[in-house]
Amino acid sequence: MDEGFEYQGHWWTPEELDEKIPSILRFDPEEGVTLSLFGSLRAPEGEEGIPVLGLSVDNTPITATQTTPAGKAQDNRSPTGRRRPVALH
Repeated sequence: MDEGFEYQGHWWTPEELDEKIPSILRFDPEEGVTLSLFGSLRAPEGEEGIPVLGLSVDNTPITATQTTPAGKAQDNRSPTGRRRPVALH
């Protein structure tokens, strides 16, 4: 893929269906995919590579698989609000 793209929308984990976080998903051909969250998502304790579900403002459903946080707080949230997905569907 030669061109970048951006989706604005809301994201959540399968375990926290009611906790939808506003965010921006960006793809840059050189940097890869980044999910910037305006809040934080809770991952099941001890789990890495969790799926994150999303819905863009134009109602495009997106699943980011095997996301890893940029860093973790003690409550297993991503304090920086950034995650790196391995694949998008």
